[in-house]
Amino acid sequence: MLKLLTPICSAILLSGCIVNISPDSANISEQKTLTLSTQDITTLISETSSGNLMITGVEGLNEISVKADIRTYNHDKPYTLTLEKHGNKAKLVAKHDAILGFYSGNSPRINLTIQVPATLALDLDDGSGDIKIIGSQADIKVDDNSGNIIIAGGNNVVIDDGSGNIEITQVMGDMVIEDDSGNLSIDGGNQLVVEDGSGNLSIANLSGTLKVTDGSGNLDITAIKGRVDVEDGSGNLNISNLSSSLIVRDDSGELSIKNVQGDVNINDGSGDLSVTKVVGVVTIEDGSGNIEVNHTGGLVITESGSGRLNMHDINGKVNVKN
Repeated sequence: MLKLLTPICSAILLSGCIVNISPDSANISEQKTLTLSTQDITTLISETSSGNLMITGVEGLNEISVKADIRTYNHDKPYTLTLEKHGNKAKLVAKHDAILGFYSGNSPRINLTIQVPATLALDLDDGSGDIKIIGSQADIKVDDNSGNIIIAGGNNVVIDDGSGNIEITQVMGDMVIEDDSGNLSIDGGNQLVVEDGSGNLSIANLSGTLKVTDGSGNLDITAIKGRVDVEDGSGNLNISNLSSSLIVRDDSGELSIKNVQGDVNINDGSGDLSVTKVVGVVTIEDGSGNIEVNHTGGLVITESGSGRLNMHDINGKVNVKN
């Protein structure tokens, strides 16, 4: 075994890496507090490795206050915890040194509780752990590897997330979200662009447009004032109470659409399809599954595969091609 490990270790050392064999558990607890005036500072940038992150925006506050709950494995403090000013930005770093090995107990982490002025922009780069942001009135950017994210408040929001659930409420501006896996719930905001890998999506009460690209998982959309554009791989779709037009491209899963003020254009692969109460014209290209259309301003079916077709109370022109 020694002969086998030696070349590996030599290769690592030659590459400039330092190898530390981890202990059984990070069982040392430390607490630290950092503060920094926010005079001439517009943005807080944070780089964190593991641990939960709680940020509260406070109106009238003129400093950044950080309380760190540290779980480590060595009294020599094998971690970095700093808060410094760089031009018009404040930079917070909370990271343990890189180590090679496994923990049978608690792993190293730094949990942070932070207070900032409500108008201070946030730019967060996080490894693992839950993130919660409340009370912000500023732009928020989050690049997160894993862990749940809760945001209540904020102006424009940009999130690039690996895994974990996301819940967003009370946002005033636009949102762009790229999510690999995990459930996503959004209530409020202006425009929203979502690119989602897997997990259920719930989106409600947008004052602007919505564009969704979804791999798998159920999708529930309601109360959107702007145009809605959905491209979905698999999962059931429930879409209702739209003030403008709707475009849906769906590979598989049941699709229910209700109460749309504009036109509806549907390209459906497989699964039952129900459309009810559409002021505009409904256009459908369907692969397979039953189709039911009620109370619409017109109906055009350019292609209908297998399944039954039921129509009731179509107010405008009907053009059906099998």
